[in-house]
Amino acid sequence: APSSPDGTPPVEETAATPAVETPKVYASFNEETVYSLLVAELAGQRNRFDIALGNYVQQANATQDAAVSERAFRIAEYLGAEQAALDTALIWAKNAPSNIDAQRAAAMQLARGGRYDEAMQFMEKVLQAQGDTHFDFLALSAAETDPDTRNGLLQSFERLLVKYPENGQLLFGKALLLHQDGRPQEALELLEAHAASEQE
Repeated sequence: APSSPDGTPPVEETAATPAVETPKVYASFNEETVYSLLVAELAGQRNRFDIALGNYVQQANATQDAAVSERAFRIAEYLGAEQAALDTALIWAKNAPSNIDAQRAAAMQLARGGRYDEAMQFMEKVLQAQGDTHFDFLALSAAETDPDTRNGLLQSFERLLVKYPENGQLLFGKALLLHQDGRPQEALELLEAHAASEQE
């Protein structure tokens, strides 16, 4: 047996046992989908974002794949294509229900589209998952709406505040809505009461 210079037998190095990785699961796409997505990627590299967006939106609808719809959403958002961003965010959220980013994206796009009740439902999912919420954005986006819309959103805020009474964004959002509704004194009292309860 071979030995090392000092006469002791060489020690076999034990290979570190590799950690067992969960295999990544890839969607299986048909030839047409793969071709369409490759064309989209090449178009994007050549600054033909119109083609990239069109192909990705088409394939997000056809495949209902979370990764494809996320990519379509990101392109639409970058281009400022509001309807495509809304449509693809909803597909992404539907097919990735535990993905906080997907739920938040759907909420934000719905709010931009004036669909506040639905936006609140998606933002509540983000809140339940303890993600970063943007209730303040929802309230601010309602600033130019009619009083009935703001009132409906205010009721949604009040419903959530029953469940989450210490959520600062919900309180601030409610105060914004009260202020927009011509009730600045109530808004101020709400914020002062919250500040006092935090100091106790």
